[in-house]
This record gives sequence, structure tokens and C-alpha cells, in this order.
Amino acid sequence: MSIVGFCQKLYTLEIKFDTRAVKTLKKELSEMNKALIILLFFILFLKSSFSSMKEMESIFDLSPLKTKETKKISLKGKWYFVWGKLIFPEEVIKYGIPSNVKLKKVPGRWINYKEKYQKFGFGTYITTLKNVPKKMLLKIKLDRIVSSYKVFFIQKNKVIKTLGSGKVTESINGSLPGKKFVLDSIYSEEGDVTVIFQITNYYYRSGGFFVPPQLGDPTIIEEEVRKKMLGKHIISGLLLMMTVYHLALVFLRRSDKASLCFAFFCGLLFFRGISTEGYLEYFFKLTPNWYEFQKKIEFLTFAWSASSLIIFLRSIFGKNFAKFPFYIAISLSFILTPLILILKSDFYSNKNIINFGNLIFSITGILILIELLIWTFRRKKNAAVVFYPLTFAIMSLFYEFFAIKNGFSFRHTTSFGMSVFLFSQSYILARKFNEAYTTAERLTEHLQEEVDIQTKEAKDQSERAQKSEKDVKRLLNNMNQAVFALGEGGKIVPPVSEFAKSIFGKDIEGHNIFEILFEEIDNKSEVYHKIKFLIDICIDEDGLQYETLNDYLPREVTKKKGRTEEQVLKVNYSPIEDESYICRKILLVVEDITEVLKLEKEVELEKEKASIKALRLQEIVSNSKKEIKVFFREALLQMDQAKTAANKGDINSFFRVVHTLKGTSRIYNLSHMGEEIHFLEGKVEEIRDLRTEKIIPMSNAYEKLNHLMEEYLDLFKEVYGKDIDETMMKIEEEYVEIPKEQFFFSVEKIKNILKENKLSEALKEMKKLEFEDLKESLGSLHGSLKNMAVSMKKELVLNIEGDNIYLNKKLSILIKDSLMHIIQNSADHGIEKKGNIQLNLKENEEQINIFVSDNGRGIDAEDIHRKALEKGLVDHESFDKFTKKEKLSLILIPGFSTKKQATEYSGRGVGMDVVKTNIEKIGGSLEIDSTVGEGTSFIINIPQRENK
Repeated sequence: MSIVGFCQKLYTLEIKFDTRAVKTLKKELSEMNKALIILLFFILFLKSSFSSMKEMESIFDLSPLKTKETKKISLKGKWYFVWGKLIFPEEVIKYGIPSNVKLKKVPGRWINYKEKYQKFGFGTYITTLKNVPKKMLLKIKLDRIVSSYKVFFIQKNKVIKTLGSGKVTESINGSLPGKKFVLDSIYSEEGDVTVIFQITNYYYRSGGFFVPPQLGDPTIIEEEVRKKMLGKHIISGLLLMMTVYHLALVFLRRSDKASLCFAFFCGLLFFRGISTEGYLEYFFKLTPNWYEFQKKIEFLTFAWSASSLIIFLRSIFGKNFAKFPFYIAISLSFILTPLILILKSDFYSNKNIINFGNLIFSITGILILIELLIWTFRRKKNAAVVFYPLTFAIMSLFYEFFAIKNGFSFRHTTSFGMSVFLFSQSYILARKFNEAYTTAERLTEHLQEEVDIQTKEAKDQSERAQKSEKDVKRLLNNMNQAVFALGEGGKIVPPVSEFAKSIFGKDIEGHNIFEILFEEIDNKSEVYHKIKFLIDICIDEDGLQYETLNDYLPREVTKKKGRTEEQVLKVNYSPIEDESYICRKILLVVEDITEVLKLEKEVELEKEKASIKALRLQEIVSNSKKEIKVFFREALLQMDQAKTAANKGDINSFFRVVHTLKGTSRIYNLSHMGEEIHFLEGKVEEIRDLRTEKIIPMSNAYEKLNHLMEEYLDLFKEVYGKDIDETMMKIEEEYVEIPKEQFFFSVEKIKNILKENKLSEALKEMKKLEFEDLKESLGSLHGSLKNMAVSMKKELVLNIEGDNIYLNKKLSILIKDSLMHIIQNSADHGIEKKGNIQLNLKENEEQINIFVSDNGRGIDAEDIHRKALEKGLVDHESFDKFTKKEKLSLILIPGFSTKKQATEYSGRGVGMDVVKTNIEKIGGSLEIDSTVGEGTSFIINIPQRENK
């Protein structure tokens, strides 16, 4: 068990596992599944039994009314339509249907037609009824035709019936809006009937048909209308009764907020019903002002419908229920209310605003259902009684939208679903009153007995709590962690473990967490505000909020301990929740891990050292003992020069030495050493740019370089023995190490030559014993170039040809170092992707000639010359006098480079300076030639007098 879990159990004091609760939960889930399955099959059955009316085009066939099977026909289809003109019966009788008519869908509103007609205006719809039953009384139902209209029925060139609602005019002057619903009769003779609808709209979002007209058997249509109106009257009556009843309960018991909120919800639904169904039209003459007033009530109740529902649910479940949906719904209600009160109905009844409102309310409803489902699983009181009916009501609402869109005959399910929901909520309130009454009755009859029972229970609970608290303190004080809890506002509340004093150095109880644990965090920082926000929003709120936001809490905190030391604390958090899953406190377990981290750091450092050592050893063993001796002999010579340069403060000479050491290490495949020296080279470059005294920083750089060499010398000894630094550490050594086989071969050869009196040849052979074969020693350049090719992602080939030239050790070191720098520059600067580097060695009695060439892109002498001018390396007066050879020689100037950024191999302006310096030391000369696009060549000439 974790410390956090253990401590949380201690705080909650007692945990019981009730198997009966599990069985009850399973039973409720089973019942819920059954209810949802039954509802799903019910809707699918209804969908399969409904049929949408077939749409007709401009002519409707009424012959089915002559049979017993069809009792009514919906005039849903395409009608002739003329915009901006009121066509009268006389015109149709005399001239027929106008030629400029267009077929338009009914039901439909003219702003939704392809032409996008204006919302305010007038137009005429025309259709023909074929095969009208002879001498038959037909009932016509006109519903939701906006906003005023007049209907003419023409048969045998005469008007047989005129209907209307409101006043139809060609301008707003004199126009009156019509009623929502009109029911009338028409008696037909033999022959077709032409129907003319004149419709005007100056008050609503668009004119046209919301519902298609219906014709049919008077008995059937009247019966349907009666049933529909009866259902609406019953629902409206029930809503009014519930509103008055619960307001009366509030009057009797002022503290009953749930009844007040439910009365508000029912009253809102009542007023919405009477406004949307046109009840006011029965009591008042419908003027433009009354029409506008009716629409404002309709849309105000729409704006507050979701808010009133959530307000009611929060009155039952508390302020922690549906906080986010509540803020969404209430914000939308407050935004829409002034718009509805101030603006005309044609604006706030806009389709986009309504769709947006429906979307927000749908999201709100889904969020409420999700939270209710969670609360139902948690067996929260009354959650199931709200969840199932509300789910049924919302599904019935969605079904009605779907049925209306698809023209189903059975559509109006919302009233039924909402009635089920309202009755279930009344049951909750009734149960609350029953519980209150029962409790009051019981207390009245057995008051003293109840007091004694409650007193005894309180005393027992107090004793158990005190005992448990002592146990908790005893256990906490034996832990090596600081354990405490956070209350409201981040205050540290008891019990607090004794070990907290050891970690924080004082008694922390009663202090704020930002004064103890988070005191190092800047109170203006984002981290500070995130922690404060989480503590403020999670304490005394639903535990889900903590689960969502707890990642904001830092798991590791660093505090100052004294002036120089730091203390690292590991922090674990856990919510302490009550039986309603409300987070009452946040439990913290704090552990000092400073020493643990130090040990881990030391272990990691040792691992890193071991890894570096392994890498160095791997590179060392790739060389023979002789090669390592030669390398270290060359390196120590360079170190002597570095020491001298550092003591004198000669930064350029010191820089050349470091750069040379980097190149030498690569010749012998010591890449890791080269990388470390490359890093040090960057530091030396920074020293070179300093304008202050350079001797002290140069001495520090030399010490670091010398330390690196000593580390490698120790490894050389470890691999090849202690004589690595004892036989060839000086040029003027007492002994010369020669391979045994080569020594005896040369001695025998010298003897044979002397027998033939060839003294000069014998001297040459003896020279081989003392001196070094340059061609053979340059073989290590192949490995270095291979590593460069991999690093640069290029294909590079080195060819070494020519004479076997034997040189003294000093001369050999300087030449190899120079050639290494030239080859690095060719590889990095000259060759772009693929190329060859050719190295030829020639020797005669007077001098040694070394030729290095590549087939890269070449050097642009003019570009070199121009950049040298920009850097101030040449003056303007002599600029035009430079020859090509002199321009190319500018690359030998210290610090000159054409690269914008230095790489591991070149770009610091040192390499070619080293070449020039080395060649001058041995009295030689250097020639450079280059052709752009063809390549570059270097010729080194060394007098034989230097090779002694």
C-alpha cells in the first residue's frame, strides 16, 4: 500500500464494503438498460409505421378522398409562386395562371428559396386540386402561415370560398398579422379547384408556409384538432397548476428553494406554451404590438428554458452539480434577454440565432445527462429519478424534430416526454415533504427518546473519533515523511506529523502552503497562479475537478537551505473525499530526497566517467604500441610549445598548437580526444577575442589541456605499459627503439654494401634505422579521412604515391601536421560531395617535394581577395596590385576563413596558418594554385639540409 493511500484511509477513519450496494447498483443498471431498449424499439416501431406524404408538383389529386382508406390529404409539394405581386381571382379566371410563375416547395419560407427573397414583402402561391369529390363538404386546416394571408378557392370560373387571417396589404401600412391556426369548411361542386394564397409578412423572420395546408373529411380533421388541442390544454393546465401549487408551498415555507425553482421552471414552460400555441389570440385582437409581445414571450422563455432546468436541478443536488453547463446556459440567457427585449422579432427569430441557441442547449443537455449518469452510478440520492425521465424527455424532443423534418404523421412526442419528466420531479419534491413530515411526526411523538438516542450516538461517535485521531497521530509521527492536509485557501490543517518540523524547520500547522512548501515560487509566475487556482477550485468541490487539474501540482520542489545548500522535496498528493465524492481536503506526503539525488548524481557521474574511459580505450587499442609512442612524442613537443606560448601570452601561437593537437589526434584515430580538444579550441577562440589581459585565461586553458594529456597518458600506460613515456619522450633520447626484425635486416644489408665499398648507399641504409619513413607514417591519414567522410557525409578517397623519404623525427612531425591540415581543408572546403585527394612524394639530392591536390570546386581568388579587404587584412591602396598567387596566399593569414560558422574540422582560420608556420620553421616554401570548378593544388618544397 502506498503512503498516500494509507494516509487517506487514516483520514477517512473507516471504509466499509457493502455488497448490498453493489447488488442494488447492478439492479438499477439492469433496469436502466431495459428502459432504454424498450424506448429504442418503440421509436423504431413508430418510424417504421410512419409514412411521409408523396410530394406533388403544382397539381394535387384528391381522388383518394373518394375512397374509405384516405380521410385527409396534405397539400405538401411544389406550388406556383410569384414574388412581389398579389394575384387576384379575377385575373386567374380571365387570363389563367401567369406565365412568370416559378415552382416552389411548400412548406417553405421565401428567404430559403434559391432566389433568397427578402424577409419582408408579399407574394402569391397558386395550385390546382384535381378530381375533387362532387358535392362533398371538406374541412381545410391552415396552420402557421406567416404572417397574414388570404385564400381564394375557384371552381368553374367563380370563387366558391374565401378565407383569411390578418390583413393582406402591399405595404406595412394597414397590415395586420394573422392567427396561427384557422379551421374552416369548403363545399365543392364538380370540377377542378384552383387555390390562390396571398401572403404578406412584415413582422416575422420570413413569410411562407411553416406547415402545409390539409384537406379532408371534416369528422377526421376536427377529431384530430380536438385531440391535439385537448392535449395542449391539459399540459398547459397541469403546468399552471404545478406552478401555483409550488408557489403556495414556497409561501408556506420560505426556505424551500427547490419548490421555488420548480415553480419557476413550470411557469416558464406554461408561458412558452401559451405563446407558441397562440392562446393570446383567443382573448385579444391581434395587432402588431400584441403580435410582437407574443413573440417576445415565446423567445424569452426559449432563452431561459435550459437555465431554469439547471437552476432547478442544482436546487436538488447542490451547487456542485453541473457547474460548467450552468455557466454556459446562464451566460447565453443573459446575452439573449436584452436582445429580445430591445430588438424586433424578425432579428432574434433569425434562423442562425435559433440554431446557435439549439446547439448550445443541446450541448448543455448532453453534459447534464453525463453528469447525472455519473451521479446515478455513485448512487446519489434522486439522481436516477431525474436521469431516466430527463433522458426520455430529451429523446422524445429529438424524435419530434426528426419526425417533423421527415413528415411523419405521428410527431408530437415532446409534450408527453416533458410531462413524464415533470411528474417525476414532482415526486421528488413530494417525497422530500413526506420525509420532513414523517421526521417531524416521529420527533413529536418520541422526542425525549430520540434526544437520548441522538445524544448517545453523538457521544459514541466522539469517542471513536478521538481514539481514531490518537491512532492517526501515533502512526503519522512514526513516519519519515511530512504528512499534512490542505484546507480552504491553502491553509495547512491538522493533524500534522511530527516529522514535518524536521523537514521544514518549524511548526507548519495553521500556515499557508505558499509560506511553507511553495515559498520559493514567484507569486507573479504562471506556476504560482496555476497551483493557487487548483487549490481554490478543488476544495469543497466535486472530486472530478481535482482528477482533471491535479497535473498542475509540482511533484518536486527545490528550497534553499542556508546560504549555499539546496533542499529537494518529493511531493505526493491525494484528494480526501466524503461520501458524496466532494473533495474536502488535499492530502500531501512530503519526503526529503536531497541525499538520494546526490547519490544518484554521483552514480551517474561514475557511469559517465566509465563510459568515457571505455570509449578512449577502444580508440587507443586501434593503434599499435609504436604508433602510440610516436603520437605521444609529437603531442609532448606540442605541449612544450603550448606552455611557452601560454607563459608569454602569445595567443596566436597557443591557438596554433591546440589546433595542431586536434589534427594530430585524428591522424591516430583518437576521435574522442579530438572532440574534447575541439571544445577547448572554442574556449581559446573566446580568449583571443578578449581585450583584457590574456595570460591568466591562457594558463587555465593550458592546465585543462595538460590534464587531458595526462589522463590519456595514464590510459596508454594501462594498455601498453609504463615505458610509453620513458623511451621516446625527447627528441634527443638516449635510446632508439627499432623493431628487431628490421634491425637485423638493415645490419646485414649494410655489411653487404660496405663489402662493395658503396659508402653513400650504406649511409642511406643507416639513415633508415635512425629516421622515419614519411610515406609509411602518412598511412594513418587514411583512417582520419575515413572518419571525416562519415562525419561530413561525403565520399572521400586519399591516394599516397611517390618515393620512400626518410626524415628526422622533428621534420617528420611538422610535415605530417601540415599535410593533415591541408587534407582537412580539401575535404571540408574543396570537395562538395565526392572527390579524390592525391598526395605525391618526390626526393632529390637538393630538396624534398610534396604535392597535394584535389578535384574539388577550387578556390575563387577574387572572392578571397574581396573578403580579405572586408576583414581589413589588406588596404585599398594595394588592392588592385595583387597577383593571383598573392590573392591565394591570403588564406595563410592567421584568423582568415571563408566559412561563416566553424566546424569540427575547419573554419577558425588556424589550419593554414599552422601549415605556413611549420613550413617556415624547416626553411621550406609553400605554393598554392587553384582553378574554380577543377580543384586546388599545394606544393611544399623542403631543402635537404634540414633533414639531418
